[in-house]
Amino acid sequence: MSQITDNTCVVRYIRITGTRNTASKHFHLISFECMFLEKPLTVINGFICPDRNVATVDQGATVVEGVSRDRNALISQHPNKYRWKWGYTCHQLGNGAIVVQLSQPYLISSIRFLLYDLDSRHYSYTVEVFDGLTDWVMVADRSTEPCRSWQVITFPRQLVSFIRVIGKHNSADDVFHMIHLECPYPVSDQNLSFESTINRSVIKTPRIVGAALSDVDVQVSSRHLNASRTLMANVSNNAHGSDNNQPHLANSYNHANTISGTVFAL
Repeated sequence: MSQITDNTCVVRYIRITGTRNTASKHFHLISFECMFLEKPLTVINGFICPDRNVATVDQGATVVEGVSRDRNALISQHPNKYRWKWGYTCHQLGNGAIVVQLSQPYLISSIRFLLYDLDSRHYSYTVEVFDGLTDWVMVADRSTEPCRSWQVITFPRQLVSFIRVIGKHNSADDVFHMIHLECPYPVSDQNLSFESTINRSVIKTPRIVGAALSDVDVQVSSRHLNASRTLMANVSNNAHGSDNNQPHLANSYNHANTISGTVFAL
């Protein structure tokens, strides 16, 4: 879903011309709406600066890399609905990443995400963004920091189409787990305060904790690791046995096309 905004004007015809398709030489338009906004969006150099979370399924975002029972769980579920066997998106440390694609390039300066926090484990990671044309830009390097629960990333405003989080360390096992991601953060009133499943207020500066695992944590972590590995193995087997449900970014920009435009008469 793409949004285009401009100054208020009188319109009778609207023409849409496809100029590129990463998968084929055809341009496909599924639906179209035009409207008048009483509260105009903030636009800089033709790009929207969103005042709400745009990393949602409703806003057209999708998870294009990462393993989960529900492909878009990272951006579609309420962040307190997870347990040690389900509700997270993960990847093997040293192999892969978790990547979210926004519906269009937005001017973004903040990201917030929730790390799995049902025991005493801590994680390390890096965060990169990509505008779809140039190179990946690292906006956070916490590869040597022990991080837990909610993480808030701020950086100079820039054009973002993809968000990539790469796990570097997990104090409990060899899998990196994320529960929820949103951007930008903070946003408007609809970004409500969340209570975690372990009764901890999460609207705070992210805590950095280095804690040893208790015997109970070790048992839970072991079951959690087995569940994570089983999930990744199942997804891998399904991908090799049928159409791959986890698209790779390496093939995202190989094709271009030019076709005649589509004109809407109002």
